[in-house]
Amino acid sequence: PFTEIDVTVVELSSTGDGLALNPDSTHVYVVPFTAPGDTVTAKVVKHFQQDFYSLADFVKVVKPSTERDDSLIQCPYFASCSGCQFQMLPYQYQLAHKKTIVEKAYQNFSGLRPELVPAIGDTIGSPLQYGYRTKLTPHFDGPPGGRRDNRNGVRPKFEEVPPIGFMKKGTRRTLDIEDCTIGTDAVRRGIKKERSRIVREIDKYTRGAT
Repeated sequence: PFTEIDVTVVELSSTGDGLALNPDSTHVYVVPFTAPGDTVTAKVVKHFQQDFYSLADFVKVVKPSTERDDSLIQCPYFASCSGCQFQMLPYQYQLAHKKTIVEKAYQNFSGLRPELVPAIGDTIGSPLQYGYRTKLTPHFDGPPGGRRDNRNGVRPKFEEVPPIGFMKKGTRRTLDIEDCTIGTDAVRRGIKKERSRIVREIDKYTRGAT
C-alpha cells in the first residue's frame, strides 16, 4: 500500500473506474479517472487479497489511450471531485459504455437464461453535455471537535468557514467547489448565492449542512 505502480487499463467498471492490470500479474487495480487503453501511474491504497483486486489513486498518464481526449475536460476539479468520471471521454463513448452497464447487469444479476435476456437499445443522449443538471447538493461538514463539545455541554462553533462542495474521490473529505460546470445556469448562480450566505451566517451553524 501507498507505493506507485504502472498499470494498463483494460475496461471501465459500472461505476466509471478503470480496471487495470500490471503486465506481470492478473491482479486487478481499480483506478479512477482513467480510460480503456491508458497506461497510468497509480498509487495503491488498499488490497483485497481474497478477491484479487486493489483500490488505487490515479497519479498521472504515462501513455494515453486513443479514446482519451483531455481537451474535453471543462472542470478544474476533475480527477479530484467524485461527481464526474467521464469528462476525458468522447460523449458517444460514454453513451456506449452506459449501454454495456445495463447489458452486463442483465447478464450477471437477472437470473434469466441467456435467450430470455432482452436486447438493450442504444443510450439516448442529451443535447447538452454540460450545463444540464437541475439539482446539485453541495454540503459542508460540522466544526472540528463538534461532537466532543456537544458531549461536554459546549455549543460547537466554526473557527473559520469550512470547505463547501462535494466529496473528494475515494475519501470522506469535502472539497471546496466554487462552481460546477454540469449545473444549469440557475443552479450555478444558486451555488454562488448560497456560498455567500453561508459565509455571512456561519456563526448560526453548530453542525454541517447540505
